[in-house]
Amino acid sequence: MVVKLITEKIIGSQEELAQELKKEGFTVTQATLSRDLKLLKVSKIVTSNGYYRYILPAVENAKVQYPREVVSSNTPIFHAEVESLDFSCNLAIVKTRDGYGTSLAYDIDLAECPLLFSTVSGVDTVICPLHEGSSYDDVIDFFRSIIPASVTDRAASIYGGRTCHKWYE
Repeated sequence: MVVKLITEKIIGSQEELAQELKKEGFTVTQATLSRDLKLLKVSKIVTSNGYYRYILPAVENAKVQYPREVVSSNTPIFHAEVESLDFSCNLAIVKTRDGYGTSLAYDIDLAECPLLFSTVSGVDTVICPLHEGSSYDDVIDFFRSIIPASVTDRAASIYGGRTCHKWYE
């Protein structure tokens, strides 16, 4: 029932989840919910209207799409919490304020940028492996629509004109 509720509704706190479960006829304690969320590896993301919501980890060969309050479900939201964008060989490293890494990674993956393989997220960092031959300028241009101009302009001034090469050469 927890999986169904998290997938179908925007739930941002254990209290909200407990209320929804109660409507379904289940009475649970905060400790039980906390344990269940941990076992399910549930994460929190920030929605387009600035509220938090729980999401489930991706299941292999299944892509769960959560309802979003944006023009298109394939349009990532703007992430003002991004602090820096740097490159190291074939990696783009994006630093955020504490707690926003997962949300940013979710939106990067949602955008399906052809320059990036995928994302690896932490609490305040997102690492994006680049496809061989991707230009840093093109990657920076991709990020311009979802992170602050001050961050992308800084990255362009440092890394502009470079291309991702094979790291093992």
